Amino acid sequence: KLAKTLVLLQLDHMVETPAALLHEEKSVGTLTSAAKAPDGTIYALGVVRLAAAVPGTTLRAESDGAASQATITALAGTQPN
Repeated sequence: KLAKTLVLLQLDHMVETPAALLHEEKSVGTLTSAAKAPDGTIYALGVVRLAAAVPGTTLRAESDGAASQATITALAGTQPN
């Protein structure tokens, strides 16, 4: 059974990748990449546990002392049944 899945996220601030993704102070996955769009929006990809992979869920991305709010905007790709 699949334990983690790829999600699309939107960040408040840019953080170095890879970064830990936390939900309620517990590790739920890894932020793997992030890029800033011309309008300033920061889009990212991450791999998270299925239980945390719910659009609208707010996570915390932490890397080298920097942190950002990371909101799951969508599940990426085809999801298992």
